[in-house]
Amino acid sequence: TGDERYLEPYRRALGLMEERLADLKASARENPAQVELLREIDAITRQKLAELRQTVDLRMAGQTGAAMAIVRTDTAKEAMHPLRDLIGDLYAQQNELLDTRRQAWEDAAVVSAYYSWGGSAFLLILIFASAGMTAREYRLKAEQAWVNTGLSSVSMKLQGDHRIEEIGERALES
Repeated sequence: TGDERYLEPYRRALGLMEERLADLKASARENPAQVELLREIDAITRQKLAELRQTVDLRMAGQTGAAMAIVRTDTAKEAMHPLRDLIGDLYAQQNELLDTRRQAWEDAAVVSAYYSWGGSAFLLILIFASAGMTAREYRLKAEQAWVNTGLSSVSMKLQGDHRIEEIGERALES
């Protein structure tokens, strides 16, 4: 068309393409299958961008016929089919990886919940055991105090010089 505003999406795409491909390569560096897909995507993308650059440059230089001849060769169209297929494969691999990681996260969350509930149950059992031991100890101390009180009472009543009949009576009163 010769109208510069129609080139804005193309010019924006040039800068974004390199950036996005670099980000994808960085995130996929530990996955050989994705690295290979990205290598192929990068090669086709560079081929497509070179063809577009050549066509735009020819059109801007006023060589409309030469630019249209490049467009009519359908090389760009033929490059887009494998590019779409590769991007679809990459997308499928990313989704599969995401599903695998999501399942691993869910499994870890379930295991974590089991450990939390198990730990809580074990702690509750320990608290009840401790409470039982404390209650038993308290009862034993209360019984011992009762016995000591009784012995002290008998001991106080039996102090002094008493006759044998009186000692028996005083012991039974306590």
